[in-house]
Amino acid sequence: MSIQDSAVFEKQVYDLIESYLQANDCTIYATDGVYVDDFLQPAIINGADAQDPTRFYPVFSLIREDDETVEADMELVRELAAEYF
Repeated sequence: MSIQDSAVFEKQVYDLIESYLQANDCTIYATDGVYVDDFLQPAIINGADAQDPTRFYPVFSLIREDDETVEADMELVRELAAEYF
């Protein structure tokens, strides 16, 4: 795996979280998270559906909030990617 692969993965996760936040009007459901499958493809799923719980990352653990915004936290996304690359 290369640095480029890691960067692509990071962007996929970041964009996935941002899309989730937009689709849910920044409402984050405690059971929803990013699941990384065996092919390193991230998806938003309900934690109860995770085949391998060690590959499930709750959405709320990958965001940054302040008084005005809720957004994906790139530093936390990089930490997630570092587990695979």
